[in-house]
Amino acid sequence: MANWAGWTLLGLTKQTWQAVHISVASLFLLGAVFHLWLNWNILWGYIKARTRLAINCKWELLAALVITAATVLAAVYNVPPVSTLMDWNSRIKAYWERTAASVPPPVQHAEELTLRDLAAGLSIEIDDLTEKLAELGIVVDSPDETLDELARKHNISPRDLYAKITASFPEARWTGRGAGLGKGPGLGKGAGTGKRSADSGQDPPRQSGDGRGYRKGLAGAGAGKQ
Repeated sequence: MANWAGWTLLGLTKQTWQAVHISVASLFLLGAVFHLWLNWNILWGYIKARTRLAINCKWELLAALVITAATVLAAVYNVPPVSTLMDWNSRIKAYWERTAASVPPPVQHAEELTLRDLAAGLSIEIDDLTEKLAELGIVVDSPDETLDELARKHNISPRDLYAKITASFPEARWTGRGAGLGKGPGLGKGAGTGKRSADSGQDPPRQSGDGRGYRKGLAGAGAGKQ
């Protein structure tokens, strides 16, 4: 929903915040590993010395243990202040979900649909769609541009772009024909026991079997025409 509604914080999109989070966390982890490697002899010598002399449990260590344990227990039992923090998180998410729901996407991750797929799913001719968008000041360089790419190019959200399209074609309804977001074929295997039955006068005999199978895959959105 964040991608569909064009969510931003301090001018940064969700993908950008994810990149910042992962990059900073990785830098912190690498810094910690490098620090341990650089000072390992000193650290190991300190640990051995403290072990021989017995650990001197200062109040700072005790306070750190108490605070850490209290935070973990608050998260486990969902009590303040952790529960309050999680409530704020839920409210922020709910706000953006309500905003995105004002123009719901036709399928999950609809921003990844190309204009060609979107036109097919709405039963609109691609030429009619690009012509109408041009009238609205939205220039299409290629029908294989995604909604997200086209929206970013014109500084609007995929949701607002889709709203303009559906407003321009009020008779259009999402059918999903010819449009899909399938990521790959399903992977499956089946196991079963077959029973042979032969019809008189026929060679070779036919086989009929009862079996159970399971299949797992990422389904495309809509039923595409072959």
